[in-house]
Amino acid sequence: MTRIKIPNSYYIDLRGLEDFGYPRDADGLPLVGYGKKTGNRYNPITISQYGFYLLNRPRYHGIAIKCADWLVDNLKPWQQSMYAWIYDFDLWFYGPRAPWISAMAQGEGISLLLRVFQLTGIEKYRETAKLAFTPFRYPVEENGIVDRIADQSVFFEEYVTHPPSHVLNGHIFALLGVYDYWRFFNDDDAARLWQQGTNTIRQHWSRWDCGYWTWYDLYPVRRLASRMYHRLHIRLVKKLSELNEDTELSALAERWHHMLNHPVCVAKWLVFKSIEKIRIFLLK
Repeated sequence: MTRIKIPNSYYIDLRGLEDFGYPRDADGLPLVGYGKKTGNRYNPITISQYGFYLLNRPRYHGIAIKCADWLVDNLKPWQQSMYAWIYDFDLWFYGPRAPWISAMAQGEGISLLLRVFQLTGIEKYRETAKLAFTPFRYPVEENGIVDRIADQSVFFEEYVTHPPSHVLNGHIFALLGVYDYWRFFNDDDAARLWQQGTNTIRQHWSRWDCGYWTWYDLYPVRRLASRMYHRLHIRLVKKLSELNEDTELSALAERWHHMLNHPVCVAKWLVFKSIEKIRIFLLK
Protein backbone atom coordinates (compact mmCIF):
# COMPACT_ATOMS: atom_id res chain seq x y z
CA MET A 1 0.00 0.00 0.00
CA THR A 2 1.35 3.42 -0.98
CA ARG A 3 0.94 5.90 1.85
CA ILE A 4 1.01 9.60 1.08
CA LYS A 5 2.10 12.00 3.78
CA ILE A 6 -0.63 14.49 4.60
CA PRO A 7 0.30 18.14 5.32
CA ASN A 8 1.31 18.87 8.90
CA SER A 9 -0.73 22.07 8.87
CA TYR A 10 -4.48 21.69 8.73
CA TYR A 11 -6.33 22.87 5.64
CA ILE A 12 -8.33 25.67 7.26
CA ASP A 13 -6.72 28.56 9.10
CA LEU A 14 -9.06 29.32 11.97
CA ARG A 15 -7.40 32.62 12.87
CA GLY A 16 -9.97 35.39 12.91
CA LEU A 17 -12.72 32.80 13.28
CA GLU A 18 -11.90 31.00 16.53
CA ASP A 19 -9.89 32.46 19.43
CA PHE A 20 -10.08 29.37 21.68
CA GLY A 21 -10.98 31.53 24.64
CA TYR A 22 -12.29 28.55 26.58
CA PRO A 23 -11.63 27.47 30.15
CA ARG A 24 -8.97 24.74 30.30
CA ASP A 25 -8.58 21.61 32.35
CA ALA A 26 -5.39 20.65 34.18
CA ASP A 27 -3.85 19.33 30.95
CA GLY A 28 -4.62 22.51 29.04
CA LEU A 29 -7.53 21.02 27.08
CA PRO A 30 -10.50 23.30 26.27
CA LEU A 31 -13.89 22.90 27.89
CA VAL A 32 -16.98 24.26 26.14
CA GLY A 33 -19.80 25.87 28.11
CA TYR A 34 -23.34 24.65 27.34
CA GLY A 35 -25.29 26.62 29.91
CA LYS A 36 -26.23 26.01 33.51
CA LYS A 37 -28.01 22.72 32.95
CA THR A 38 -25.21 21.00 31.01
CA GLY A 39 -22.19 22.96 32.24
CA ASN A 40 -18.69 22.75 30.77
CA ARG A 41 -18.02 19.70 28.61
CA TYR A 42 -15.29 18.26 26.45
CA ASN A 43 -16.19 18.49 22.78
CA PRO A 44 -14.07 16.39 20.37
CA ILE A 45 -14.57 19.00 17.65
CA THR A 46 -13.13 21.79 19.79
CA ILE A 47 -10.32 19.55 21.05
CA SER A 48 -9.35 18.58 17.49
CA GLN A 49 -9.46 22.18 16.27
CA TYR A 50 -7.33 23.29 19.21
CA GLY A 51 -4.87 20.55 18.30
CA PHE A 52 -4.69 21.85 14.70
CA TYR A 53 -4.07 25.36 16.03
CA LEU A 54 -1.22 24.19 18.27
CA LEU A 55 0.47 22.01 15.64
CA ASN A 56 1.45 25.25 13.90
CA ARG A 57 3.24 26.33 17.08
CA PRO A 58 6.12 23.93 17.85
CA ARG A 59 6.51 25.09 21.45
CA TYR A 60 2.94 23.87 22.11
CA HIS A 61 3.22 20.48 20.42
CA GLY A 62 3.02 18.83 23.82
CA ILE A 63 -0.53 20.10 24.34
CA ALA A 64 -1.47 19.17 20.75
CA ILE A 65 -0.36 15.62 21.57
CA LYS A 66 -2.50 15.72 24.73
CA CYS A 67 -5.47 16.63 22.51
CA ALA A 68 -4.75 13.53 20.42
CA ASP A 69 -4.37 11.47 23.61
CA TRP A 70 -7.84 12.60 24.71
CA LEU A 71 -9.19 11.40 21.35
CA VAL A 72 -7.52 8.01 21.82
CA ASP A 73 -8.81 7.62 25.36
CA ASN A 74 -12.38 8.68 24.57
CA LEU A 75 -13.14 6.82 21.34
CA LYS A 76 -15.74 4.28 22.42
CA PRO A 77 -17.70 1.39 20.85
CA TRP A 78 -20.88 2.68 19.23
CA GLN A 79 -23.49 0.72 17.27
CA GLN A 80 -22.75 -2.23 14.98
CA SER A 81 -18.94 -2.44 14.69
CA MET A 82 -18.45 1.33 14.87
CA TYR A 83 -16.29 3.41 17.20
CA ALA A 84 -17.07 7.04 17.88
CA TRP A 85 -16.67 10.04 20.12
CA ILE A 86 -20.04 9.91 21.84
CA TYR A 87 -21.79 13.03 23.09
CA ASP A 88 -23.46 12.38 26.45
CA PHE A 89 -25.58 15.52 26.57
CA ASP A 90 -28.57 16.88 24.63
CA LEU A 91 -28.65 19.88 22.29
CA TRP A 92 -31.90 21.82 22.49
CA PHE A 93 -31.97 23.45 19.04
CA TYR A 94 -31.52 20.50 16.71
CA GLY A 95 -32.78 18.05 19.26
CA PRO A 96 -30.20 15.25 19.28
CA ARG A 97 -30.62 13.38 22.54
CA ALA A 98 -27.72 11.71 24.28
CA PRO A 99 -26.06 9.55 23.23
CA TRP A 100 -25.29 10.84 19.72
CA ILE A 101 -22.34 11.12 17.36
CA SER A 102 -21.16 13.65 14.78
CA ALA A 103 -19.57 13.33 11.34
CA MET A 104 -17.67 16.54 11.95
CA ALA A 105 -16.19 15.17 15.16
CA GLN A 106 -15.19 11.93 13.44
CA GLY A 107 -13.60 13.71 10.48
CA GLU A 108 -11.65 16.27 12.47
CA GLY A 109 -10.55 13.65 14.98
CA ILE A 110 -9.12 11.53 12.15
CA SER A 111 -7.29 14.55 10.74
CA LEU A 112 -5.64 15.37 14.08
CA LEU A 113 -4.74 11.77 14.91
CA LEU A 114 -2.99 11.21 11.58
CA ARG A 115 -1.01 14.43 11.93
CA VAL A 116 0.09 13.53 15.46
CA PHE A 117 1.06 10.06 14.21
CA GLN A 118 3.27 11.70 11.58
CA LEU A 119 4.77 13.91 14.28
CA THR A 120 5.44 11.16 16.82
CA GLY A 121 5.42 7.84 14.99
CA ILE A 122 3.33 6.36 17.82
CA GLU A 123 1.03 3.64 16.47
CA LYS A 124 -1.94 4.28 18.76
CA TYR A 125 -2.80 7.46 16.87
CA ARG A 126 -2.91 5.72 13.50
CA GLU A 127 -4.86 2.76 14.85
CA THR A 128 -7.41 5.02 16.55
CA ALA A 129 -7.89 6.92 13.27
CA LYS A 130 -8.78 3.60 11.61
CA LEU A 131 -11.45 2.92 14.21
CA ALA A 132 -12.74 6.49 13.99
CA PHE A 133 -13.46 6.04 10.29
CA THR A 134 -15.92 3.20 10.89
CA PRO A 135 -19.07 5.41 11.20
CA PHE A 136 -18.40 6.67 7.65
CA ARG A 137 -19.14 3.14 6.45
CA TYR A 138 -22.73 3.25 7.74
CA PRO A 139 -25.81 5.29 6.79
CA VAL A 140 -27.73 7.23 9.41
CA GLU A 141 -30.49 4.60 9.21
CA GLU A 142 -27.99 2.18 10.74
CA ASN A 143 -26.75 4.69 13.34
CA GLY A 144 -23.88 5.91 11.17
CA ILE A 145 -23.25 9.45 9.89
CA VAL A 146 -23.74 9.20 6.11
CA ASP A 147 -27.01 10.72 4.97
CA ARG A 148 -28.53 11.48 1.56
CA ILE A 149 -29.79 14.72 0.10
CA ALA A 150 -32.06 15.42 -2.88
CA ASP A 151 -30.98 12.99 -5.64
CA GLN A 152 -29.37 10.63 -3.12
CA SER A 153 -26.14 12.65 -2.98
CA VAL A 154 -23.94 11.82 0.03
CA PHE A 155 -24.04 14.18 3.01
CA PHE A 156 -22.10 13.84 6.27
CA GLU A 157 -24.24 14.93 9.20
CA GLU A 158 -22.70 17.03 11.97
CA TYR A 159 -25.98 16.43 13.83
CA VAL A 160 -28.03 13.36 12.97
CA THR A 161 -31.54 14.77 13.23
CA HIS A 162 -35.06 14.12 11.98
CA PRO A 163 -35.74 16.00 9.78
CA PRO A 164 -32.12 16.30 8.60
CA SER A 165 -30.22 19.47 9.48
CA HIS A 166 -27.58 19.28 6.71
CA VAL A 167 -25.11 21.71 8.34
CA LEU A 168 -22.78 22.90 5.57
CA ASN A 169 -19.55 23.47 7.50
CA GLY A 170 -19.98 20.17 9.35
CA HIS A 171 -20.23 18.26 6.07
CA ILE A 172 -17.08 19.85 4.63
CA PHE A 173 -15.00 19.43 7.80
CA ALA A 174 -16.02 15.75 7.85
CA LEU A 175 -15.17 15.54 4.15
CA LEU A 176 -11.65 16.83 4.82
CA GLY A 177 -11.19 14.02 7.35
CA VAL A 178 -12.33 11.53 4.71
CA TYR A 179 -9.79 13.08 2.32
CA ASP A 180 -6.98 12.63 4.85
CA TYR A 181 -8.01 9.03 5.46
CA TRP A 182 -8.05 8.30 1.73
CA ARG A 183 -4.68 9.88 1.08
CA PHE A 184 -3.02 8.34 4.11
CA PHE A 185 -4.39 4.78 3.86
CA ASN A 186 -5.18 4.66 0.13
CA ASP A 187 -8.63 3.43 1.15
CA ASP A 188 -11.10 2.79 -1.68
CA ASP A 189 -14.20 3.52 0.42
CA ALA A 190 -12.74 6.85 1.53
CA ALA A 191 -11.82 7.74 -2.07
CA ARG A 192 -15.40 7.07 -3.16
CA LEU A 193 -16.88 9.06 -0.27
CA TRP A 194 -14.50 11.96 -0.99
CA GLN A 195 -15.69 12.18 -4.57
CA GLN A 196 -19.35 11.74 -3.65
CA GLY A 197 -19.20 14.29 -0.82
CA THR A 198 -17.45 16.84 -3.04
CA ASN A 199 -19.98 16.28 -5.83
CA THR A 200 -22.74 17.11 -3.34
CA ILE A 201 -21.33 20.63 -2.99
CA ARG A 202 -20.85 20.99 -6.75
CA GLN A 203 -24.40 19.92 -7.54
CA HIS A 204 -26.35 21.36 -4.62
CA TRP A 205 -24.51 24.51 -3.45
CA SER A 206 -27.52 26.66 -4.31
CA ARG A 207 -29.45 25.05 -1.46
CA TRP A 208 -27.17 26.95 0.97
CA ASP A 209 -27.21 30.16 -1.11
CA CYS A 210 -30.10 32.55 -0.49
CA GLY A 211 -28.93 35.06 -3.11
CA TYR A 212 -27.30 37.54 -0.74
CA TRP A 213 -25.74 35.27 1.92
CA THR A 214 -25.31 31.62 2.89
CA TRP A 215 -27.57 29.47 5.02
CA TYR A 216 -25.92 27.76 7.98
CA ASP A 217 -28.03 24.62 7.49
CA LEU A 218 -31.13 23.23 5.78
CA TYR A 219 -33.07 22.52 8.96
CA PRO A 220 -36.74 23.55 8.59
CA VAL A 221 -36.21 26.58 10.84
CA ARG A 222 -33.44 27.72 8.44
CA ARG A 223 -30.72 29.92 9.87
CA LEU A 224 -28.59 32.41 7.99
CA ALA A 225 -24.90 31.94 8.66
CA SER A 226 -23.29 34.43 11.02
CA ARG A 227 -20.54 36.58 9.53
CA MET A 228 -18.02 34.18 11.05
CA TYR A 229 -19.67 31.12 9.52
CA HIS A 230 -20.12 32.84 6.16
CA ARG A 231 -16.35 33.52 6.13
CA LEU A 232 -15.79 29.90 7.14
CA HIS A 233 -17.97 28.67 4.26
CA ILE A 234 -15.81 30.70 1.88
CA ARG A 235 -12.57 29.21 3.24
CA LEU A 236 -13.94 25.68 3.18
CA VAL A 237 -15.19 25.84 -0.41
CA LYS A 238 -11.97 27.53 -1.51
CA LYS A 239 -9.98 24.66 0.01
CA LEU A 240 -12.20 22.11 -1.76
CA SER A 241 -11.54 23.94 -5.03
CA GLU A 242 -7.78 23.77 -4.43
CA LEU A 243 -7.73 20.08 -3.49
CA ASN A 244 -9.83 19.21 -6.54
CA GLU A 245 -8.34 21.84 -8.89
CA ASP A 246 -11.97 22.78 -9.54
CA THR A 247 -12.74 26.12 -11.20
CA GLU A 248 -16.48 25.79 -10.49
CA LEU A 249 -15.91 25.59 -6.74
CA SER A 250 -13.38 28.42 -6.96
CA ALA A 251 -16.02 30.59 -8.62
CA LEU A 252 -18.48 29.68 -5.85
CA ALA A 253 -16.00 30.79 -3.18
CA GLU A 254 -15.60 34.09 -5.06
CA ARG A 255 -19.37 34.52 -5.28
CA TRP A 256 -19.76 34.12 -1.53
CA HIS A 257 -16.77 36.37 -0.84
CA HIS A 258 -18.40 39.09 -2.93
CA MET A 259 -21.49 38.89 -0.72
CA LEU A 260 -19.40 39.36 2.42
CA ASN A 261 -18.55 43.00 1.64
CA HIS A 262 -21.42 44.02 -0.65
CA PRO A 263 -23.45 46.72 1.16
CA VAL A 264 -26.83 45.47 -0.10
CA CYS A 265 -26.05 41.87 0.87
CA VAL A 266 -24.85 42.94 4.31
CA ALA A 267 -27.93 45.14 4.85
CA LYS A 268 -30.27 42.27 3.94
CA TRP A 269 -28.34 39.92 6.20
CA LEU A 270 -28.61 42.36 9.14
CA VAL A 271 -32.38 42.72 8.73
CA PHE A 272 -33.21 39.07 8.26
CA LYS A 273 -30.72 37.86 10.89
CA SER A 274 -32.38 40.14 13.46
CA ILE A 275 -35.81 38.75 12.57
CA GLU A 276 -34.43 35.21 12.73
CA LYS A 277 -33.01 35.73 16.24
CA ILE A 278 -36.42 36.87 17.49
CA ARG A 279 -38.12 33.91 15.83
CA ILE A 280 -35.70 31.40 17.37
CA PHE A 281 -35.98 33.06 20.79
CA LEU A 282 -39.73 32.50 20.67
CA LEU A 283 -39.13 28.79 19.99
CA LYS A 284 -37.30 28.29 23.28
